[in-house]
Amino acid sequence: MAHFQPGAPGLPVETLDGIVPAGAPEMARIARALAERNDEVEHRFIGLRKLMEVTNRVNPGALLDEAMELVHDSFGRVLPYERVGLALLDDRGENLVARWVKSSLPLKLAPGYSTPLRKTTLGGLMESGEVRILNDLALHLVERHTSEHTRLMLQEGMRASLALPLAVSGRAFGFLFFATTQPNAYTVEQAATLRLLGHSLGALLSKAHIYEMVLKAQQESDRLLRNVLPEPIVRRLKAGEDVIADGIPEATVVFVDIVNFVRMSSSLTPAAVIIVLNRIFSAFDALCEQYGVEKIKTIGDAYMLATGVPNPMPDHTAVAARIALDMQELGTRLGTREEGRISFRIGIHTGPVIAGVIGTQKFSYDLWGDTVNIASRLEAHGAPGRIHVSRVVYERLRDDFEFESRGRTALKGMGEMETFFLNGARPGADLRGPQRWRSGAAAALLSSDAPLGADRRRTD
Repeated sequence: MAHFQPGAPGLPVETLDGIVPAGAPEMARIARALAERNDEVEHRFIGLRKLMEVTNRVNPGALLDEAMELVHDSFGRVLPYERVGLALLDDRGENLVARWVKSSLPLKLAPGYSTPLRKTTLGGLMESGEVRILNDLALHLVERHTSEHTRLMLQEGMRASLALPLAVSGRAFGFLFFATTQPNAYTVEQAATLRLLGHSLGALLSKAHIYEMVLKAQQESDRLLRNVLPEPIVRRLKAGEDVIADGIPEATVVFVDIVNFVRMSSSLTPAAVIIVLNRIFSAFDALCEQYGVEKIKTIGDAYMLATGVPNPMPDHTAVAARIALDMQELGTRLGTREEGRISFRIGIHTGPVIAGVIGTQKFSYDLWGDTVNIASRLEAHGAPGRIHVSRVVYERLRDDFEFESRGRTALKGMGEMETFFLNGARPGADLRGPQRWRSGAAAALLSSDAPLGADRRRTD
């Protein structure tokens, strides 16, 4: 039985039974190389998974990239090509997505390009497993004038192509493409060679692709964990610790509250409330990241952070003071721009805390103890635009920072305590780079011309 492919006038692509493949010795060498790489993929996968335990800078697609480099470098003696590409079916099996391409010419059809399978002539090939020869891409485009991927290939300078359906255990998952700038370059014998290697190619590329998806899923899971938990805690959870509860001898806790936010939010739409909170808290997150301190949580319009947890920090009290001063200045500048509508009230206390993870489905890293409660009360009993601190904080920082005594203050549930307002750093104090908010999200918040929640006022 003869089968004529579009774009290859006069060239019969017969069923491959009985056809002796070209380059048999070379084909045997390629088969051995593919088998060896197939065995290596398992070990490389295990190694990458272990590497992911200590770093998130792992390329999940490395195994597939390496396999395709092998394919690209191996077939030069049996096939003519300037371009090799791999396209994979998406999760729904509806679209072909270019996953890997290497060419000696500038690319037009690059990785990420997607086309519906039903709009191509490849669907039938997937079912039959036949290798498709197109020895005249220009003629194929005339006959299939809507074929955008063929148009792009021609723009790259390609004139002929060879397509191998990839399958494993009878399940098709993509195509391997070879293309050349020479028309009428491919023969039935070359197609036979490629098809006989189809099982080995399918097994290798399928395994590498599956491992890529597993590594991506693990990377995404780790990313989500790191969004809600400190890095050291993520490592301990992944190492198998069931209960994470630490007694921290000393840390500094900071609470920040947006003054009169409830009253302000009553004049905003729900969307504007979220936008305002997100912009302010994102700026706070950027400060925490830049100072290397841990955001603990947000509670309504309040923000809680801590220094010295989960890892010890010798100058945790001073770092807390510096970040609080940056937040205060951010609030002052926002208040000026927002006509007095925005200001922050901040409370700081230093002491022992209990730190741990709660939850089994939704994890949360939190702190408990009197230190937390006192910091919260200092914020609540503070003043708009001021940083309210305990005597412990004052004693630690009075040589490098300026304070104003507030006398004895009654803190709900805590009784009377001597407290102070932190006013700023003393001239000449070595604060090692405070006010880093001038870069990142905090700076972006200030540089925006639009007021917070602009054009989202309630009209009812």
